Amino acid sequence: MTGAGRFWKAINTNAEQVSAAVDSIPAGERLVSQNDYDTFVDRFKMAFPNVNYVAPATRLLCMKRPDMFVCLDSKNRARLCKALGIAESNMSYARYWSEVIERVRDAVWWNAPRPSGDEEEEEIWLGRTAFLDALYYMP
Repeated sequence: MTGAGRFWKAINTNAEQVSAAVDSIPAGERLVSQNDYDTFVDRFKMAFPNVNYVAPATRLLCMKRPDMFVCLDSKNRARLCKALGIAESNMSYARYWSEVIERVRDAVWWNAPRPSGDEEEEEIWLGRTAFLDALYYMP
């Protein structure tokens, strides 16, 4: 995250707005609602007004809830957007929710029941959305 100077500085100084944004996403296994996400975005934008920081925002979301979010950045954008059938350019916070998260949530694999009896499979299932970053990452 050092590439985004103001973002990196805000994280390192634990900016109150960034913490408030992350705290607006529920921990645990409750489904994150669009209202939760919109609250996150509103608070995140308070920390970074007039800047479109979708990539760093999605990284924070993914770190908090890898079962719900995937980081969308320059290393996976082309392949992930192609797989989802969406335009790669002009990604916005609103498009991330409607075109990435909602499409992921419609996937059969995402709606598969949580595995039981195998700790490793359960751990993978809990990070199933974040896994898309590794799947579509291009160095």
